[in-house]
Amino acid sequence: MTPTGALIDTSNRVLYWLKPLTLAWTENKPFWDTFWKNRDRVIGFAYTQTGHTICPFPSYDQITMFAAAEAAIEKRLQWWIVDESACSLARWDGRYRLDYFTMRVFDPIWVGALREKSGIGKLISSPEIVIDERNP
Repeated sequence: MTPTGALIDTSNRVLYWLKPLTLAWTENKPFWDTFWKNRDRVIGFAYTQTGHTICPFPSYDQITMFAAAEAAIEKRLQWWIVDESACSLARWDGRYRLDYFTMRVFDPIWVGALREKSGIGKLISSPEIVIDERNP
């Protein structure tokens, strides 16, 4: 799995794919040039993380990154966290600087491509259970 990110615009389209998503993403000039040039159209950023959860949750470090990015462009954004089985959305809740509310959401249209680019693929379905009725 390669952590991957996507810059999302108001039409729910990906403006920029960021792969691999590393701690150095904050220094990725082409990404930030795209972000800044389209800041009026940007509604958020999505990224992948490992695991199968009911509701992927951002870490404290990720929340501080959310706040810093929003301060840089002077705009509140939506932050999608995508893992192998679910997608959640984090947003600032309006009280304190680092108060973000996270909730599970239906997969936006671009989530499949994000999972594919990151290598986490699709949710693997449960194996079929075969019952042999000849053996009680």
